Amino acid sequence: LKLFAWEPPTLAEVRAKRAVELSALTRGALFGTVSTFLWGAAPIFVTVATFALFAAVSPDPLTAPKAFTSLTLFTLMRFPLNSLPNQITRVIDLSVSFRRLTKFLSAEELAPLPLDAPLEQLPALRPPSAAAAALRL
Repeated sequence: LKLFAWEPPTLAEVRAKRAVELSALTRGALFGTVSTFLWGAAPIFVTVATFALFAAVSPDPLTAPKAFTSLTLFTLMRFPLNSLPNQITRVIDLSVSFRRLTKFLSAEELAPLPLDAPLEQLPALRPPSAAAAALRL
């Protein structure tokens, strides 16, 4: 780079690409922060909205037994709702694994090799190339 004096244009190009990359990283971090906050605050929003809706719609007053029972039920539902995204991810992983295993197990059988065949007749055993392995996924 220095021999042909390409350093300043190359440095400018690298800085421009880095600015784009930093912008994308900043947007990703901001999105992650907002989504984490909203996911953590969702139970509180649901509780407040439920009590407000109950107070607005129901002719019965909101009594302490009703309020504390509702709070207990919301607290009990918090863990299953927080684990829901993980369960969805595991179901997707399971379906991918199941599809791969089904493809492998339903593949055609290879012809059995005779035990007394000369070495020249046996197929060469070599690891597949990275490109061929990527195509099989």
